[in-house]
Amino acid sequence: MASFALSSSLVSLPVSPSIPSLHRSPFFLRQGLVTASTVPVVPNLGLSYQNTSLNKPLLSPSLTSKTRNVEVRSQLRYPLISPEDHWGTWTALFSIGAFGLWSEKTKIGSMVSAALVSTLVGLAASNVGIIPFEAPAYSLFLGYLLPLAVPMLLFRADLRKVISSTGTLLLAFLLGSVSTIVGTLVAFWVVPMRSLGSDNWKIASALMGSYIGGSVNYIAISEALGVSPSVLAAGVAADNVICAIYFMILFAIASKVPPEAPTSASNDVEMNLDPDLGGKSPVLQIATALAISFLICKSASYLTNLFKIEGGILPGVTAVTVILATLFSKQFGNLAPAGDTLALALMQVFFTVVGANGSIWNVINTAPSIFLFALVQVSIHLVMILGLGKLLRLDLKLLLLASNANVGGPTTACGMATAQGWSSLVVPAILAGIFGISIATFLGIGFGTMNTWTPKLQSKLTSTYFEGQGTNLVLFSFPVMFIAAFGCAYLHFQKKSTVSYSKAKSSAVLKRPMVVMAPLGIVSATELIFAAMFVALMIWSLANYLYVSFGHLHMHKAGEKIWEAKFRSVSLRLGYVGNICWAFLFFPVTRGSSLLPLLGLTSESSIKYHIWLGHVSNFLFLLHTIGFIIYWAITNQMAQILEWSSTYVSNVAGMIAMVIAIPMWVTSFPYFRRKMFELFFYTHHIYLVYILFYVLHVGDAYFCMILPGIFLFLVDRFLRFLQSRHRARLLSARLLPCGVLELNFSKTPGLYYNPTSILFVNVPRISKLQWHPFTVTSNCNMEPDMLSLVIKSEGSWSHKLYQEISSSTLDHLQVSTEGPYGPISPHFLRHECLVLVSGGSGITPFISIIREIIFQTQKNPNGKIPRVVLICAFKHSVDLAMLDLLLPISGTPSQISQIQLQIEAYITRDKEQPNPDTHKPLQTIWFKPSPLDSPISATLGPNNWLWLGAIIASSFVMFLLLLGIVTRYYIYPIDQNTETIYHYSYRALWDMFLVCVCIFIVSSVVFLWRKKQNAREMNQIQNTEVPTPTTSPGLWFPGGADRELESLPHQSLVQATKIHFGSRPDLKKILLDIKESDVGVFACGPRKMRHEVRIIAANLQVSKVVERKKTMKMVGSGMKLLLLLIFLGYMVLWIMMPTKLYFEHWMPQIRAKTVSTCFGPRQGASMLIYTFPILFIATMASIYLHLGKKKKNSDDNTNRFGTLRKPVMVKGPLGIVSWMELSFLSMFIVLLAWSTTSYLSRMFVNIDQMAAKTGLQVWEAKLEMSGLALGLVGNICLAFLFFQVTRGSSLLRLIGLTSEASIKYHIWVGHITMTIFTAHGLCFLVFWAKTHQISEVLKWDKVDISNVAGEIALVSGLVMWVASLPKIRRKMFELFYYTHHLYILFVVFFIFHVGFSYSCIMLPGFYLFLVDRYLRFLQSQQRVSLVSARILPCQTVELNFSKSPELSYTPTSTVFVNVPSISKLQWHPFTITSSSNLNPDKLSIVIKSQGSWTSKLYQKLSSPLPIDHLEVSMEGPYGPASTHFQRHDTLVMVSGGSGITPLISIIRDLLFKASNCNDRIPQILLVCSFKNSVDVTMLELLLPVSGSTLDISCLKLQIEAYVTRDIDPIITDNKNPLQTVLFKPKASDAPVSAILGPKSWLWLGLIISSSFVIFLLLIGILTRFYIYPIDHNSDIIYPTSARAALNMLCICIAIAMTATAVFLWNKKRNVKGRGQILSMDTPPTVSPALFYNNGERELESLPHQSLLQATKVHYGERPDLKKILFEQKGSSVGVIASGPREMRQEVAAICSSGLVDNLHFESFSFTW
Repeated sequence: MASFALSSSLVSLPVSPSIPSLHRSPFFLRQGLVTASTVPVVPNLGLSYQNTSLNKPLLSPSLTSKTRNVEVRSQLRYPLISPEDHWGTWTALFSIGAFGLWSEKTKIGSMVSAALVSTLVGLAASNVGIIPFEAPAYSLFLGYLLPLAVPMLLFRADLRKVISSTGTLLLAFLLGSVSTIVGTLVAFWVVPMRSLGSDNWKIASALMGSYIGGSVNYIAISEALGVSPSVLAAGVAADNVICAIYFMILFAIASKVPPEAPTSASNDVEMNLDPDLGGKSPVLQIATALAISFLICKSASYLTNLFKIEGGILPGVTAVTVILATLFSKQFGNLAPAGDTLALALMQVFFTVVGANGSIWNVINTAPSIFLFALVQVSIHLVMILGLGKLLRLDLKLLLLASNANVGGPTTACGMATAQGWSSLVVPAILAGIFGISIATFLGIGFGTMNTWTPKLQSKLTSTYFEGQGTNLVLFSFPVMFIAAFGCAYLHFQKKSTVSYSKAKSSAVLKRPMVVMAPLGIVSATELIFAAMFVALMIWSLANYLYVSFGHLHMHKAGEKIWEAKFRSVSLRLGYVGNICWAFLFFPVTRGSSLLPLLGLTSESSIKYHIWLGHVSNFLFLLHTIGFIIYWAITNQMAQILEWSSTYVSNVAGMIAMVIAIPMWVTSFPYFRRKMFELFFYTHHIYLVYILFYVLHVGDAYFCMILPGIFLFLVDRFLRFLQSRHRARLLSARLLPCGVLELNFSKTPGLYYNPTSILFVNVPRISKLQWHPFTVTSNCNMEPDMLSLVIKSEGSWSHKLYQEISSSTLDHLQVSTEGPYGPISPHFLRHECLVLVSGGSGITPFISIIREIIFQTQKNPNGKIPRVVLICAFKHSVDLAMLDLLLPISGTPSQISQIQLQIEAYITRDKEQPNPDTHKPLQTIWFKPSPLDSPISATLGPNNWLWLGAIIASSFVMFLLLLGIVTRYYIYPIDQNTETIYHYSYRALWDMFLVCVCIFIVSSVVFLWRKKQNAREMNQIQNTEVPTPTTSPGLWFPGGADRELESLPHQSLVQATKIHFGSRPDLKKILLDIKESDVGVFACGPRKMRHEVRIIAANLQVSKVVERKKTMKMVGSGMKLLLLLIFLGYMVLWIMMPTKLYFEHWMPQIRAKTVSTCFGPRQGASMLIYTFPILFIATMASIYLHLGKKKKNSDDNTNRFGTLRKPVMVKGPLGIVSWMELSFLSMFIVLLAWSTTSYLSRMFVNIDQMAAKTGLQVWEAKLEMSGLALGLVGNICLAFLFFQVTRGSSLLRLIGLTSEASIKYHIWVGHITMTIFTAHGLCFLVFWAKTHQISEVLKWDKVDISNVAGEIALVSGLVMWVASLPKIRRKMFELFYYTHHLYILFVVFFIFHVGFSYSCIMLPGFYLFLVDRYLRFLQSQQRVSLVSARILPCQTVELNFSKSPELSYTPTSTVFVNVPSISKLQWHPFTITSSSNLNPDKLSIVIKSQGSWTSKLYQKLSSPLPIDHLEVSMEGPYGPASTHFQRHDTLVMVSGGSGITPLISIIRDLLFKASNCNDRIPQILLVCSFKNSVDVTMLELLLPVSGSTLDISCLKLQIEAYVTRDIDPIITDNKNPLQTVLFKPKASDAPVSAILGPKSWLWLGLIISSSFVIFLLLIGILTRFYIYPIDHNSDIIYPTSARAALNMLCICIAIAMTATAVFLWNKKRNVKGRGQILSMDTPPTVSPALFYNNGERELESLPHQSLLQATKVHYGERPDLKKILFEQKGSSVGVIASGPREMRQEVAAICSSGLVDNLHFESFSFTW
């Protein structure tokens, strides 16, 4: 809602493009008058004060003070200004309004807006007793002055100018309005605001109208719906905060869009905002504006009373003003400035009245829920408008302006356009906002009264003519019939207009295939979206049906159980949902439908939708039937199956309908339909009987829901029947030697059809019932008197036809036709190139396309005609004869030479050119005309669409008239004048009978009239033979080399054709070779071929790849935004959890909705609130990361949040802490403090009374409550404890973290957790000791808190805590390592202590940790293949493992290694030094001998005793989702000792990219410090073993090595050479691979989601059938600890089942794809590092010369890091530090010193 912000004066405020004042006030554009460079004055239109909360804008005139008996604690009994002091009240109101306007000139006022200031001051004044809470002045203002202000705000609402001047912006605005409506529905579902009572939906509707138009709409909607005043003030406050955040986000996004180039020209549309007053004085103008406003209010009041319109006069005022402003735009435009002035003052008074009517306590209680509602509403609006706008290819600035106009109104949109430099959009933005104001009131009121629509309609429409059926006819039947009738008129006029071949490609992305697989086939993005929406509709409908029915269960039999009634209700509602499917079932098979062409569809392309709907509806009806049979069986009512009720549903009819439907459904499955087509064809004709009994079953009320589809289908079917009675005149047939038949019919010149149209054909001589569709190959423009189609002899019917024509001397053949049916325009002409891929007879649609292109070339030789590439595959050479059909019989050779045609013909089974003499000649058969035959013509003539619309409209009107007459004069007297009720089924029979009668009468009359007209216009058509070839031109292609092309009649066709024998087309290569930017790819033929083409076309065309990346990026952004919103909502729950609102309102309502026998009274709510959101985020994050893996690593991303990533704390217990980390840590501590204080404040409210009741002293009671509060707050910490140590977590990758980098967060949270839990335990121990209840220590309550379990958990936690302190952890690592495994004991007994319901708070983190831990366990059971080890003389070893080529990882990734021969339990992390790109088959790590474990490993490998094999297990790798090193201009890497290892992987990866990619590579400066000269050998690891041939000079690499303890170079003769150990492969070893395969993220998401679902199923079954009976059917209450144990067991079982299944599946696939890996390692035998110190060697003779040249060694000194870093001149310098803690802190201090701004710090550390 565009917050209520109005300007403080009439003086225009100049706005520069930079708008520095924007940061001063988010509402400056909504509050002030804006002047743009191209718009002289843009006064505040009064359209931006959108925030009036969700309550009624105070009292309407009809409401008296009696309705305001609200007692507010803070109000005085007698206010200073009494309600009867009218002058005093008016003085206060206008003074506060003026103060609000003045406040905008102040800094604070400009930030919060004048509207909010006036509201808050009025609120405070009434609540402290200065002005009254209610007064006659308030009612007077709301009844007269407020309606008077509305017209003056709408004087500029000229809808003609809006529609004509806004262009595409109007489309974006409408998209934003739809987004607001969807956002309102979703927000109301998520945040229903039940605490507001009946105001919840009203305020939601008012906010919806406000976020479509503005505050004027908000006021009008609130007044009409009667929103209470106490909610209005809360809404104002909440909305202003929302708008402040929203506009900051909107302007941040807009900053990425560059301003328009400055031009001297003015706007395309000028808006006269400074009109010539024609000598009128301002006083006269103001007086005129007032007079007109009074007149409008009077007119609206009269009309409202006349038509008895509910909701006050404001909707009428809005409608009248908009109409007058549109009709008299110039006159009203002249009055607009004066109207703005008066409206501005009155609206500020309105805000004051809003505040005065409000209660501060009500505002505090209601504002949070309104705030959350508006937050969700606006967030969904923004996501939808940007997402859908991107799909529709709307410009980003249009979408942003449209969204601004929706939320902020025209003034803010104008200001944004001016500020961003989009000068051409300033006026359109204003007009779009005005349009929103014009429509929003009616939309909001419509939504607000939606729950009363049906009762009101029933009261208006129920009559003696239709009885209760009238409402259903209006709601369900009339809208679709109206659309169908007017759609015909639209298509008629469109047919007369010129077809635009350059159709916009805005929906190209939506038409691309998203699914190419069975059983759905090829499904585009649009189809997938609508299918998903339809499924959502069915789920929504079923859920709501069940929600309502379960709340009002009706027992149909005495003694019926609740579950039986629910079972019956579910079965019944499945039938309701099936009826929804049936409502859409017949639209796709209505061949002549006007609805399908409106959507760009044809009946042939829509058949699959009919199939989908048929399967879904039959499945639902089958469940519906089986459900009732089971219900009747278990309730002993099987006789109900045979019941045919006279007053209700007929069960017999339903059973008959289902019996009929089953054979239709079964035979429609692909297997039967394709193998036994005739069986499918004939069984499908019993649909008429099916419809009859179905309607008899559901009755006339539900018949109205499905009536539109059936009605239109029957109209089409009867017209087709009339057309099929005529025999079509068959002229000739061409028999090709390949078993193909071309039939040529006579047609009327007036029959027009488009390429790829189809014709249904019936040949009584073959079968009197069967009709088969064939593509029309002729062109109605080139061949105005003839229509041709091609039939391939493949099935029984076509084979009989071919034999009949080819084997006998027929002179006449009776043929009937229906159609043609086809697309309304040839959209394929918009492309630059057409690639037509066909297989066999699939070439026939392309014949019509090529003929159309030939015609367009002849018609417009200079026009833009696409190039055509025809790729056709045939089995045999004889099939080439079908290429002759590309030209019509009368075609000349010159025609095809005029188009750019390339034909690639592939003969798959013939490998050589056949002998032409062996082929049969082409045969032409001519038929004699018969007087009974007639040319093919449109059923209803040239104006067929117009006549079809007349048939639909008139037959439906006739149906209503006849139904009304029958009901009024036959049925109604029986119902009212006799004791009997007219039979339920007879009503339905009357409906069906009257529908058929009306369609029959109207269609027959129109058809006969058109037949008479056609007979008059028809001329006798003579059968003139056209010379045709006697041999198939297809035979010329193989022998083309021996013939002269000039002698051939089809020479151009032969020249364009190239034939490939014995091969299949390489479609991937062919499509990639197409160079045009816009390529249309069409496929027709076998299903596999079409799927192959779809996949290739969707994935490989360059333009599509670009669009796919854009789409993927957009989808990814949408997913991240969705997850962010869910997480914010999750955090809001944490914030609200300690509050009274949460405990007394939210939680009871949630528990009331989620309580069930499957999860108990509390566990369901806890899992829904605390567990489900995080697991949903983790699942969606896995999908997001899977999609992100397919994109290139975002190395070139901009340095976002660069300032926040800079270190702010360098030294201290927290280590190096960035601004971002400090911010989140501070927020976390604030959350803990807030929770603690909130818990204590609630607990201490009645502490005195509680202490008195229990006999405790007050301090003792406070001590107990403090201990409890500390435990509750400690649980918050525990909820976040396990996320950081989940190594394979999708949550960490989603926010750019790794498990190694986030270990310190685990340490922080762990310390805080144990501190709080220790204090919690001590509080209770002291309390028990002081109150002599020390025995409570040993208490283990069966149904309450278990103290013993809590103490065990605390002791386990204390042991882990002490061992994790830095001194103990670093000096006794093994002690820390083993004691930390007590976490299992800690978690188990913690759950026993608090119960599983409450531990759902911490369950998400621990659940994800368990999934990860079990997957790591499975991975660790496999021994990995160790290929070799390089032992450096500096006590460093490099281990080289074999890896799967599919395993990909990013630089700085880590693996955890276990060597059983050293320790079976210890796992240690090491950085991977290899690059998955540079070494696709190898993974390397470097281990420095520093601790006991590493020393033992080094000794084992360097021992003189030979080692031929070493068992190693591995977990990982784990690393960042993407790297960002390439975004910098320079990389400075600072390492100390073995800290160089992470940097090795970075350099290797950059080396690969520099050698193989065209990416920009930053300059690299490596500053490495070593203690001794021998450690310099570690630089050898910068190149892989096989990397000696790589030229490192392609990197801009400079190495500065510092040896701190050796002053002089070493003598190389005294050093041990580099040693390489090769290991023998072992059959049981496997290469390192991703535990879940290449699609690991996708599999992880599946494991998380499916395991949680299995857990819910298991625990639901156990609770329902084991725990629940014990609790409710016995005197025993099931123990809390046992319940917790069962839950933990179910979690473990669910995770083990799913993770094991997925792991074994991927392991099986890995074994299949694994090849034999050879150990072919050829490392050097001497360390090249020794070369650094031997100046007598020539560099040219060294294999690592480039590396030596880049290296400079400094002896006996330390690097001057400050000098080195400050000398870096690049605009972005990435500084990476890895090594000792002191060195990292020094580098961090330099980067955070603020002396330079281009340093961006990052560090790696494995010591915590």
